[in-house]
Amino acid sequence: MPGEEVKEILTKLIISIVIGIIIGGEREYRNKSAGLRTIILICLGSTLFTILSSKIGDAMGASRVAANIVTGIGFLGAGAIMREGLTISGLTTASTIWVAAALGMAVGAGEYALAFYSMALTFIVLTGFGYLQQFFFRVLNRTIELHLTLEYSNNKIELIEDQMRTLTLKYYRKKEFRKDNRALYQYDVVGKEKNLASFMSFLSRCELVKSFNY
Repeated sequence: MPGEEVKEILTKLIISIVIGIIIGGEREYRNKSAGLRTIILICLGSTLFTILSSKIGDAMGASRVAANIVTGIGFLGAGAIMREGLTISGLTTASTIWVAAALGMAVGAGEYALAFYSMALTFIVLTGFGYLQQFFFRVLNRTIELHLTLEYSNNKIELIEDQMRTLTLKYYRKKEFRKDNRALYQYDVVGKEKNLASFMSFLSRCELVKSFNY
């Protein structure tokens, strides 16, 4: 392998590692499941596969390798998504894995400017947009789907709804039914984040409520 070619490959691999350090470092700082080493390896692997596809195949073969990288990373990212009750966590981590692979592919294809610009935008989204999200939560209304379980004999759902009105929360009772000795309710509740938090705190203290989730 000619010296210039080796130099170019090493340059791509080093750039890929640097990008992985920057993106993975942010994930590591936030103690996410896909941290520093994971993101570095994803970037490095994608870069290596892209380099190999250009060495051992034609343009059609390279495109197939790229498509398989995207498919494989999709499975890897899906493993980071977990369901916790009615909420889903890990979507940002899965998206970061997906973008890290794309950055590695860009480096492997020699598109350095595209890789660095995309890396910078990704870093901005991961860091700065968190504060923007908190701002939206404070200023804008949020909608949750609330599931409540009360003892049927002590069913005083009006007290729960009075508390929602007190906290200026809008609500719509979607479902109501009885199961065994329990009364189950499903609501769409809309309001400010701090008011919703106060309501969740109220539910956790309320003796009428046997369980709830959202």
